[in-house]
Amino acid sequence: MAVRVTAEDEGDISGHKFRDSNGNGQWDENEPPIEGWNIRLLNDGQVVESVYTDDDGVYSFTGLRPGAYIIEEEQRPEWEQTRPDDPDYYTVTIDPNGIEWTGTVDGVVYGGPNSFYYTKPLICGGDSTVIIEVYGVTPGEYTFICSSEVYNEKRTFTEDDFIGPTITVVDEFGAPNDLDFGNYQQPPETSISGRKYYDANKNGRYDEGESYLKGWTIELSNGQTDVTDDNGYYEFAGLEYGEYRVKEVLKSGWKQTAPNDPNYHDVVLDEQNKIKDNLDFGNYKPSGGGDDYGSISGYKFNDLDGDGAWADNEPALSGWTITLDDGQTTTTDANGYYIFNRLPFGSYTVEEVQQDDWTQTAPATGSHTIEINSGNRNARNLNFGNQEDSIIIPPVSGPPEEEPVIIVYPTAVPAGDPTITVKTGPDAKQVYAVLPDGRKLNLKQGEPGIWKVSFLVPFGTPDGPYNIQVYVAGANGETWQCSYKITIDNSLPLMKINPSAQADCTYMLKIKPLFNAVSIRYSVPGHGDTLLTRTPGSSWWTAAVPAGDGVITAVDESGYEVVKSMFLTILKPVGEPPVVQVVPALSQAAHEMNANQESTEAANGNYGLYVVIAALIVAAGVLVTRRIKFRD
Repeated sequence: MAVRVTAEDEGDISGHKFRDSNGNGQWDENEPPIEGWNIRLLNDGQVVESVYTDDDGVYSFTGLRPGAYIIEEEQRPEWEQTRPDDPDYYTVTIDPNGIEWTGTVDGVVYGGPNSFYYTKPLICGGDSTVIIEVYGVTPGEYTFICSSEVYNEKRTFTEDDFIGPTITVVDEFGAPNDLDFGNYQQPPETSISGRKYYDANKNGRYDEGESYLKGWTIELSNGQTDVTDDNGYYEFAGLEYGEYRVKEVLKSGWKQTAPNDPNYHDVVLDEQNKIKDNLDFGNYKPSGGGDDYGSISGYKFNDLDGDGAWADNEPALSGWTITLDDGQTTTTDANGYYIFNRLPFGSYTVEEVQQDDWTQTAPATGSHTIEINSGNRNARNLNFGNQEDSIIIPPVSGPPEEEPVIIVYPTAVPAGDPTITVKTGPDAKQVYAVLPDGRKLNLKQGEPGIWKVSFLVPFGTPDGPYNIQVYVAGANGETWQCSYKITIDNSLPLMKINPSAQADCTYMLKIKPLFNAVSIRYSVPGHGDTLLTRTPGSSWWTAAVPAGDGVITAVDESGYEVVKSMFLTILKPVGEPPVVQVVPALSQAAHEMNANQESTEAANGNYGLYVVIAALIVAAGVLVTRRIKFRD
């Protein structure tokens, strides 16, 4: 029989559980421990003990007998184990590494004073050698006893015979008392978002027609920041569950209207509330009393040489939209000039709205930021330069026998900003057009084989016809050319009109001009003029207008006026007997106009009247007439 004797009967294993925030498998200084995580101890594939980490992330197993163990952690959804990794557990061997004495006994070994007790029956005698591991003894003389007689071999063990147990850790991280577990938590699908808007009526909520503000900084209480985009939108995504405070960075000269008292949003993200949106911020700029206001102005020019400077031979550009960070917009006139008047003292950022096929050259930063104050009331010459992207049309090279079918329509367009459409086969790589004045156009493909482009036709342009050259480049480098004629027909519609009745007996009037309008007003006798405002990011202009006989006057960048008359039925307030106005002559005229218009649409490539008749609360007669008046 072989006997191993050790002075200590216990081995200990311990470690930590931590949040591996950066997922690098190491416990870095700023990474916190995790409390309440289950750690399990296994021997021979069976769980022998299970503990939970304390508030310092510590776990421990004590009083372990020599043997081989596995330490593993529980796995949780949305958590990825980073330490240990492959395998994701520790293998630990506790070895008594003590003395060994060999002898032979018969019968069953039992315990007594200064004797070893072994509970497992042994087959004594013969050539069998059995190793018995004995724990908890102190140095001294011991007798090995059989069931019926005292075995007469004795052995005295001294201090030198006893060596404390050793622990062997089979793992890349090594230290037996540093068996740490690290986990990286996958960010939940959470977000906090909202918009920044110009609260024109100062009522603390976003109303239709109010513009969004870009370039404003929004702060989160965890230190993150975001800047609002062109639509005033901000977002913080992939946030951990918890409490957050969302605030805006207020700009000089502005007043915050939403949220108000307090001027921030407090939110909680958890399993039931992962998404928090519509956390909006509203602001306005005080109108500026007395002399505490100024102006910003400048020019838009065609930077032919692309050097960022406006040379004498470089023309101005009209019809370009210039924006102010308080939500105002304006359009450059025939001289390329723009201006924002009566601006309260404060800081402003001025930008242009980019257009296709142009590259901005001035200013180099893309925008102007200026402070309006008593020493700088009128900021002038905040200019914008752009160079037109060169369009190189490849030479005609396609074999005539393989010329594709090219359909161009319509054949008649109104003045303003008409659109032509070129229909080609699916193999077209690019389509170009050359106008009679030499302008080269790069068409854009929407649906496969359908290419479109809009271009400026000044009001007053003679009817024509005009020849437009169309070039179609194929996928293999070949190019074909065709010509088609187009005429200018000013009897075609020039704007879309959409009035809708409101509960207060007024109308919300929406107008979409089919040309580059710089202003639109609506006039009703006895009510004066109402200026429509353009919705940011849209081609529609809107305003609340009174009922009755009215006149729409839209002015393009060259000063031409497009005038339409319109009648909006006078409505009675809710609760009063309805007054039904039936005007047979007007109704018949409108019916005949619609019938004529349908035939015009069929003959002219679906150009329609674009007048949407509002669904009114009471029956009404509507007559829309149209005339174009050129300014003297």
